[in-house]
This record gives sequence, C-alpha cells and structure tokens, in this order.
Amino acid sequence: MLRTLVADVRRCIRTMSAVTMQKPEVVFILGGPGAGKGTLCRYIVENYGYVHLSAGDLLREERAKPCSEYGELIETHIRNGTIVPVEITCSLIDRAMQTSKNPHHRFLIDGFPRNQDNLDGWNKMMADKVILKGVIFCECSQEVCTQRCLKRGASGSGRSDDNEQSLVLRHQTYLKNTLPIIEMYEQQGLVYKVNSMKTPEEVFQDVAEFFPKIDWHRSWARLILRCGPHESSFTLHFSTTVSRKSNTGQRPDKQSYYVEGTTFTAAGGEFLHETMPVEIRRLDEKLRQPNSV
Repeated sequence: MLRTLVADVRRCIRTMSAVTMQKPEVVFILGGPGAGKGTLCRYIVENYGYVHLSAGDLLREERAKPCSEYGELIETHIRNGTIVPVEITCSLIDRAMQTSKNPHHRFLIDGFPRNQDNLDGWNKMMADKVILKGVIFCECSQEVCTQRCLKRGASGSGRSDDNEQSLVLRHQTYLKNTLPIIEMYEQQGLVYKVNSMKTPEEVFQDVAEFFPKIDWHRSWARLILRCGPHESSFTLHFSTTVSRKSNTGQRPDKQSYYVEGTTFTAAGGEFLHETMPVEIRRLDEKLRQPNSV
C-alpha cells in the first residue's frame, strides 16, 4: 500500500508541476514612432526587473545577420514603413523570450502588435504561451514624434526609417492600423495611458503610479506531504500566497488567489485548486482516508 501511495504522490507532483509551470509575463508598449516607447522601457527595466524586447530592434538584428533568410524582406518593409509578416515577428519574439536569462520571465514588448494581422498572429502563435498583463499607451503628437525621430536620425541612429519620407508613411500606418488595436485593448480594460510628451523622468513617474496595478508579486505554489508520528494517514496540502490586483487597483476577494491565471479558493483552512485534475482530487481523497497507509 505504501509503495502504491508513493507512486501516486510522485505522479501527483509531476501533474501539479505542469499546472504551475511559469509562463512569461508580458506588457505591450504601444504608441506612434518616436513616442518614447524605448526610453520608457529602459526606465521600467531598471526599476521593475523586466526585459525589453523591441519588435523593431529584433527585426533589425535579424536583417543584419549575413545568412538571414528574412533579411532582404525585413529591409524592404522597414524602408517602406510597412509591417513585416507577423509569423516572422512572433517567431523572433518567442525565440528572444525562450533564450532570455531573466529569472522573473517578465517582458516589455515594444511596438507590437501593430495591426490586426499582428494581433491575429499573436493570438494564434503566442497567446497560450504567455500572460498578457496590460498595455501601456504612449500618447504623443505627430509633430513631437517626427521631431524626435529626425533628431535621432541626425545623431546617427543608423535606422534607415528615421527620415521624413519614411516617417510620413510610418505615421499613416500607425493611425490606420495600430490605433484600432489600442482601442480594442482599451475596451477590454487593459490599456494604461501616459502623456509621453513630457520629459522621460516625468513620464516614468506617471507610469510608476499605475504600474503596480498591473504588476503582481509571484510566489510558487507548493505541495507538502506530511505524516505526523501519531497520524494514521497522510495529508496533502496545496497552498499558495499569490495575490493579484485588478486593472482598477482593487484586490480580488481575499479568498481568491491566482497562479498563472488559475484561480485557487480557500476551503476548510486549506487552499484547494477549484479545477484540480481528477487524478489529484482522487489522490487527495485517498490520503485523507483513515488507515490508508
């Protein structure tokens, strides 16, 4: 009986490990070209431990690789101010997250998704692989954005699209394709707006006021198998200390907890997974039976 019990416990732990495996946490940073997305990301990285993934930078890095099969295609789209096929962008983002050594698995994705095709591709290829925590929208006038990009180009940015002709096309693409995506996310309550025409320090101060609303502290769920000297049965405890704030800044009911988007509820002084796999429920019940060992 004991041997069977041990085998059941090992199987249970393997199953729960799959349930609680950490997914990357993602915040999209969106706005027009030159809106200050990259600068804001740098401040967030320094203060919150995220990794900054710029879709544009990833594409430019891929373009610069001598043997890249996508290099010429990416260059054509960047030069014309059009959008690179989503399959390429998603694969580069996925690879960057998979190879990142960031222990928190937290990522700022800058400049993506830019249109409906990007969004559809993301939902198809990436939505199940990550936890989307929110969207920061950098609001900035076209005039200010253009001035910033031209200044950046004059300073030697090395970007082939930091010129007036490309900027006109990039702004048109942004207004036509990206703004509707931001509005869609806003309807879902995921968008946090910031006036990015301010100085970088002021912009970050504004972001720091709401960022904790979309950031949450993670503690790992754990399985504990206990056997007291005078107990006639094992007891399986599955507990968590994770809590999460909603977009409104209000905490959920204190009896609800979240791990990887999965809800746990308090019951009888212990935390039981409300969608616990049948195998684990069965094992849990078995371990609670008197004289089960």
